[in-house]
Amino acid sequence: MILNLNVDDPEVVADLELFIDPDERATRALQAMRIGIMALRTARGEVDARALQARLDAALTALSTMLREHATLTLRGLTDELEGYFRPNSGMMPLHLDRFKADAAQLLNAMIEEGSRQFNSVVELNVGHNSALMKLISPEYSTAIIHTIEQRNQQLLNELVKNVQEHVIGQFSIDQPNTALNRLKTIVQTSQLEVVRAFDLNDPGSALARINRELGERLVKMATEQASFREEVRGILLRLEARQEERAQTTSHGLIYEDEVGSALSRLARAGGHVCEATGMTTGVIRNCKVGDFMLTLSDDCAGAGARVVVEAKSAGGYTLTKILEEAKVARDNRQAQLTIFVIDPQYADAAWPALARHGETVVLKWAPGDELHLSAAWSVALALAVRNAQANNGHKTINADELERAALEVQKRTQSLEEIMTWTETITKASEKILDRVRVARKALQTQTELILDEISNLKASAS
Repeated sequence: MILNLNVDDPEVVADLELFIDPDERATRALQAMRIGIMALRTARGEVDARALQARLDAALTALSTMLREHATLTLRGLTDELEGYFRPNSGMMPLHLDRFKADAAQLLNAMIEEGSRQFNSVVELNVGHNSALMKLISPEYSTAIIHTIEQRNQQLLNELVKNVQEHVIGQFSIDQPNTALNRLKTIVQTSQLEVVRAFDLNDPGSALARINRELGERLVKMATEQASFREEVRGILLRLEARQEERAQTTSHGLIYEDEVGSALSRLARAGGHVCEATGMTTGVIRNCKVGDFMLTLSDDCAGAGARVVVEAKSAGGYTLTKILEEAKVARDNRQAQLTIFVIDPQYADAAWPALARHGETVVLKWAPGDELHLSAAWSVALALAVRNAQANNGHKTINADELERAALEVQKRTQSLEEIMTWTETITKASEKILDRVRVARKALQTQTELILDEISNLKASAS
């Protein structure tokens, strides 16, 4: 976020001016803003550690219950699925085994037939009618030997098929302890117990209990740190308030306000090529009179070249509009000026006065340091009046004095409208800043807790694997 701020508080300005480097000055300003925001947030009591702990416990308990119910439903669904898959009469596995038995029997019969043919060929070759052995023994013995061998081969093949079938079917029996199905069931039950145990708040070694303990410790630590920080900031604010009250009761406050007015006027004068002089410490044409703090002389390029506008700055009470106009006239006479801009601190001005008003040759401005808009408007009105007076004195008709008069009045009217708009804008800005701060805090907390839960779940999955 990029913010362009006009700093008008004298204390803040004095502190920031100690840093020449712009980066160091920006870092100092950000630190001061952070301390102030945290102090305001703490003063409002936005962090309630106990309420947060109670809500967290309730959320963790609800999460544990949901996970336990989900694990139970998952195990029940898996058990039903496995039972349906291995059901003796209608399950998929017995049907596949029956099909496998039929295919295996057919394959074994084919192998037996092929083996018998090959065996008969071998026997025929070695003990057949034309073999040398058959020439030595009788035909009756020859037939008996072959029949015995065939029966033995058939018996061995039948035993082999039976053993294979019993072994395959036995691996999917739930009644035997070491079958593949029972081992799978044991693994599923063990994993379920580990998951339930990991989210059991009553088990001090569970992941959820560890998260709960860590969050509790962090909340206690946060509450302690905030209490200490609150006391520290409160002490700083009390000292600053005491210093401001002390300064407000001395004459230095008025001098500081006068310097702020002079700095702002100098910037406006330099922008238009005009001359701004500080005259508050010197006497004017009236003997021993120093009324008139600043003198603005219009440049030669201006239509009112050489016109003089005196500025009087006041940050003190007891001023009525009549007194202001009287002192403004004294300032014009003392400094031999044609116009007066009387700048008064808003905290000492009547609340019913407009921010900018013109009374004849005097422009009255309620101004606080940093309010460049209203000061620029007052200067524009004075500049227009100076040009009008110069044109009237010189007899020129190129510039319409009535038009300048209307323009000055329009500037005054629009300035009052801008004052209302600024008030509304400040209200909206403060509300949006509070909302954004609250959203940032909530988002950061939720993101942190989500990452912790995801890490613990990943560890549980890794350990279960």
